Order: sequence, then C-alpha cells, then structure tokens
Amino acid sequence: MVSIKYLMTICFTFSLQFYIMEVDALIDINEISSDSTKQITPCILKLCEKYFRSKKKTQGSLAIVNLTPDASPFQRNVLASLNEDERHELAVMVKDARKKHWNASHVTEKAKNYFMLIKDSSELAQTIKQLHALPTWNPLAQVVVYITEEMTSTDLEVQVRNILGELHTCGVLNVNIMSRMYKTNIIQVVTWFPYEGKNCADKIINIRTIDECEYVLDENPPKEMRGSMDEALNETSEEEENFSSNKAFKFVWKNYYKDWVKIPDTYNGCPLRISSGNWLPYTVYETDEGFTKGTEVFMVHTMTERMNMKPIYTLMNITKMNYFGSKDNALLFYSDILEGISDVMIGGLTENSISRKMLSSSIPYFQDDITFCVGKAPLAPNWTNVFAIFSFWIWLFNIFLLYVTGYILRAFSRRDTAETGNMVWALLQSLAVTLYNYGLYNPRRFYIRFYMFCLMIYGMHFYTAYSSFLITVLTRPRYEMQVSSLPTAVAEQYHFVGSENSLNYFSKDDAQSTYVRRMFTICPDIDVCLEHVKRDSQLGVAVSRQHARNSPLIDENDMFCFSHAHNIYSYSVSMLAKRDYHLLPKINDIIRTILESGLLYKWQKDSEVSKVYVADASENAEGGIVLSLSHVQGAFIVLGFGLILSAVSFAVEWIIFLTIQKNRPGATFLKRHIERMLCFD
Repeated sequence: MVSIKYLMTICFTFSLQFYIMEVDALIDINEISSDSTKQITPCILKLCEKYFRSKKKTQGSLAIVNLTPDASPFQRNVLASLNEDERHELAVMVKDARKKHWNASHVTEKAKNYFMLIKDSSELAQTIKQLHALPTWNPLAQVVVYITEEMTSTDLEVQVRNILGELHTCGVLNVNIMSRMYKTNIIQVVTWFPYEGKNCADKIINIRTIDECEYVLDENPPKEMRGSMDEALNETSEEEENFSSNKAFKFVWKNYYKDWVKIPDTYNGCPLRISSGNWLPYTVYETDEGFTKGTEVFMVHTMTERMNMKPIYTLMNITKMNYFGSKDNALLFYSDILEGISDVMIGGLTENSISRKMLSSSIPYFQDDITFCVGKAPLAPNWTNVFAIFSFWIWLFNIFLLYVTGYILRAFSRRDTAETGNMVWALLQSLAVTLYNYGLYNPRRFYIRFYMFCLMIYGMHFYTAYSSFLITVLTRPRYEMQVSSLPTAVAEQYHFVGSENSLNYFSKDDAQSTYVRRMFTICPDIDVCLEHVKRDSQLGVAVSRQHARNSPLIDENDMFCFSHAHNIYSYSVSMLAKRDYHLLPKINDIIRTILESGLLYKWQKDSEVSKVYVADASENAEGGIVLSLSHVQGAFIVLGFGLILSAVSFAVEWIIFLTIQKNRPGATFLKRHIERMLCFD
C-alpha cells in the first residue's frame, strides 16, 4: 500500500511541475524516528498554510521534496500530507539535493515561498546552493525552515542564529524557523524582525517566538465533531488508521506578535546609501551642500521621507561613469554596490546586459537618449550679406534680364530720332530703373514710354523685395551648413568621443560603424569633452541629450545635438540596486505614485540649468541690433572692386589714347575694334 501511494505521489508530482511554477518550497528530509509523527505533521502543515498565505492566497504552489532512498516514516508522512491534501494547493516534486539540477532555463516565474526540513544549520549550505542555481530563486520569498532534530533551548538558539545568519548573508530576511520543543510535541516558530527597535536589517539581535502549535487529543469533543479531525490526518497504513479511527484531535494554538510584520512600511530612520555622480539634470552636486537638486535627488528625498529613512550620498568618480559598458570594467562602475558601500545608484542610469546579471533595477521613470553633439556651424562670411538676399540663380537671372532690357532700350532709342545712345548708356539706364533710381531719358515715341513704364514697375518690385530682405539678412546671423547626422559627420571625417557603453552600439561591420570604432576615444569626463566642441569643429561627443542641455560647461547655443531620428539609442532611466534588494518592491510602489502624480516632470523643470542670456555687444538698450561695418562690408568690397576696375579702365584708355596720338602701327585698327566692342555709334 505504501509503495503504491509513493509511486502515485511521484507521478502526480511530475505531471504538475510543468504547469504550476509560482512557488518553490524545499523540504530537506533527514533521518528522524518518533512515535508521535502523526501529532507533529498536522501542526507543520497548519503553520505552513499560515505563512504561505501571509499576504495573498497562493495557488498552485510547487514543493520540491528531497526524498532520500532510505526515507523514514516521518518523511513519507510529510510527503503524503503535502501531496494528498484535499484542497490540492501544493504540488510536490520529488528531488534529491545531492544531485545536480537539470536545465531549468524554461522557468521564468520567481518563487514565492520556500519550505526546508534540515537536521541542523550545517545542512543548509547545500540546500541554498541548489536553490540559488534555479531560475526560480527569489530571496524576497517567504522561507520556512523546520529543524528536525530535537534540541535543548540553548543549542536550538545557536542553530537558529546560524541559520538566520546564513540566510541573511544570501539576502533572505523573511524567515520563520520551526522546531520541536524539547521533550514535547509542541511545534514552536521563532524568527527575527529586521527593523525591530533601531535595527536596520543589518544584524540579527533579538530572536522572537511568534507561534506555538500542538495537536492533542480532544477528550470531550462535540458529537458532530467527533472523528472529524482524524480525517485530516494522512493515512499510510492500517495500523495508523486504527490509531485515530475512534479519537478526535484539536489544535492548541498560541500566537505572539500578531500585528508585527517582517518588512514594515517605515524603517526607523535607517540610512539609504546612494551612489551617484554629478550628472545634470538627474543629480546636481554642490561642493558645500552635497546633493541638493536634481530630478532623481528630489525623488529620493520624497521616497526616504515616506519610508522614514535617511539618505546618505556617496559621490562617484566621474571616470567610473564612462567605463561601464564592457565586462572587464563592470566591477569598476558597480563597485560601490558590489562591495556593499551603497544600496542603490542613481544618475541617469539604465540597465544593460551586464548589470542584469549582477544588480536589480527599479521600474523605469524617465526616457532619455544618447546622441552625438557637435559644434554649432560657424557664421557665414559677412561680406556676402548684400548678396545673400537672393540665391545665385536669382542673381544670374536678374543680370541676364538687365542685359536684355538694356539691349531692347538701345534698339528702341536708335529708332527715336530725338535721342540715341550706345550700349553702355542703355545698361546704365536699365540698371538705374531696376534699382528704382532716376535716369535721364525723355523718349518721344509712345511705345518707348510704355516700355519704360513697365520697366519702372519691375524695378519698383525688385527694389522693394531687395530692401525688405536686406534688413533681415543684415541683422540675422547666417551660418554655414550644419552637420546634423552621423553619415554627414563621417563624410566630413569627424572624430568621436564618449562613454564605453556608447561605443558598444557600433558593433556592426558596415563602413559607418567601422569608421566610428576606429575614430572613437573613451572620454574620462563627458562635460570637459563636450566643452571642446566649441573649439574643435570636427568633434562629435556621444552624450545623454538631457545632460547635454544642462551641461555646466557649455551653453546649449554653442553646440548642436542630432535630432531624435539620428539617436545612437534611446533608453529608460531607472534606479540600480543591489541584487534582490528587499526594499525594492516598496521603492517601486513609491515611484509609481510619483509618476501618477506628475511630480517627476515638475522636478525636471526645477532641475534644469537656468540659461542666463548675455546681450551681444552690438545690441542697444532696446534689444535692437546696431549695424556695424562688418554687416555691410560686402557693399564696400563691391565699391572698392568697382573703383579698382574703373582705375584700370582709366589707365587702359590713356594708354590707348597715347598710342593713337603717336600714330603707331595698328593704332587705327585698335581704335576701330574697341569702338565696335563698346558699341559706340
């Protein structure tokens, strides 16, 4: 009968393990022999039921039972009791902790409860080692340990402290330890409260008894209840059935510290140790006052006030913050948490493939992106201001039109018997009308006057457009072409700096990524490198967009950051914490409340660096631009060029004149050719 039930139990266990993976509980069965096991097991199950339902009902829990080949009746009784409960709230997996666990990578759900039966604290290490290797490992779960060996109170306290200390080293705080009181059938449960008194979950001080349970014979049970309690017992043999067939049992229950909770909502002013660099706008460090501003600093202050904790900040070396992308440098960046100096890290951080293996993170609460920032395009030369009003093709068309209208005017004037003119005169007349100036000409024919009227209308529109745009061009700075994307920067042969984590995103084998990797240098201080773009016109800095806008060393107007369409990557900002930090669920709850209230966006505005506008020297008291020589130097350059050209023309004319006067050979031919070229009549 026993062997059949045992086989059925194993089959039932493995049929459920692939469907129910919410909770892991481990029972390490040791050798124990007692005539009163039937009076111990009900209390064990009753207490497990209480602790496994401490906050919310857990359904479909999986119990991993380590069953040794020489299983005692007590082992079998506990196994059968767990598996054959009428409510079937626990599924049982038979397993031996001494054997290596098979590949369980398909399991993603974290355990909610653990149940261990061990002889003493020396057997705990092997059990924890196996559980820690499982993907369901969760140090935040409820842990119930049963010490199977009966001990005196002094020895028991030593074992309890050893067990609590070893579990505390693994980050497990929610622990209840069951044991059998010396020479009785009473099951007592002891524990410790991590935040009792002034304790801050850093050391085990007081051990408290929270429950006592005894399953005893009820000598005067009610008639309707007679025999009902023994049905709850798990029957494994005919002798055990005779043991309880005509007897009624009851639970004698004592509960202490009923209102106490292991992880409370407030924490006695305990310190929350935080590491961060000076990374605006998330954290702002001031030499005299420390961390007082910043989006995440405000969030931490609100968080610690609600949790009754005291924030203690550690300023990280800025060099650490730029060497965390590779596995070799991971320990350097995360050393404050890994070495126990800090509990959490802030400063515009995000998870990566390395941090997920070593740390835990809060829920994300902000969105940022890494992009390249380059120097602002330099100002265009001022001497071209007078020409920048129209494009090159508009100027070319106007010059062409000037010659066409001049040629038409000359053709008309030659038919006017009153007055004739050469081509130079016609061009000057056409230019004067185009610039809306006066030109002396009094044609007699009607069609010439009508033509001049149409030419004057054209000149009025041209002059009005030119004058209107002239003020705008002269008073508004003009820039050369701005490098606004990575392909353009690569074409211009830029070199790049940034953090190691940014470089990891250029791992492709295409030409662009290869060029960036070759020209990329790790920057020890992003702010200093960002300030260099003002002097280096071919430098691109990979930096957080939010930090670039609030950098203390460079104004936003002195650089240009690529648009969102040309980001290197976007990421969610979150808080990094030590692995399976027990306060992380509470921190996440507060972050959700902050996000729902909209406080984060208010803090963001409060944390942005105020940009003080410095008036340019060319501005007057009313904010207008006072034009200087540099604004109109193009006109003087044209004037100077015209004067030089006129002087050269004058000199050439004198040379030609003197040549003709001396009647040198070819002088008559030269004179006639020049006159024909200049269209003299």
